[in-house]
Amino acid sequence: MKKNKKNTGLNSKNKLNKNNIKPFDYLENFSRFTIKFWKEFYKRTSQKEKLFLIIMQLTNGKIKQFTITASNLEFNYLNKTYIIDPDLSREDVTTGLNVLYYHQEVAIPFKINFNLDLLRKNLKDYDNSVEKAINPSSLKDFINSKVIEKVLKGQELTDEVLMLKKLVFGVLIITAVTLLVILQSSGIINI
Repeated sequence: MKKNKKNTGLNSKNKLNKNNIKPFDYLENFSRFTIKFWKEFYKRTSQKEKLFLIIMQLTNGKIKQFTITASNLEFNYLNKTYIIDPDLSREDVTTGLNVLYYHQEVAIPFKINFNLDLLRKNLKDYDNSVEKAINPSSLKDFINSKVIEKVLKGQELTDEVLMLKKLVFGVLIITAVTLLVILQSSGIINI
């Protein structure tokens, strides 16, 4: 008899298998034989412009996601009133819902923007390998490169450590000679 394995989207080497990745569906949380499922299904199909997926950052740093139906551009969460601004919403491709980001202590939504041009501008000062390391399409090549293998093994640091040892040894010799000269001139020792 075969055991049923739960499909987690990971293969035997703990790498994501893109064929097994299943998009998130909010309606999967409910059985099709419940009133809650059909109520949410009705909201999603007929009241799509009023339905929002709220991503709320709590004061303890954790995130909670829930859906709301906005009738008068406000909603209540834990006895606090929050304002809905449809201009700040984004469409989530997976769920098909408009998404708003909130913090539990702020009543208005905020927009999350990632400025890729600014990041690239700041990375121009560094080596080209840094830009390759953050690019998901070239990350595999960067990981397999010789540079990262040396750094991971610590071989790249051997030259710097050897130079640091020589510097410390030189300072030690100069300090010892200076101490001997001071002791000789003060008459404590005779050499």
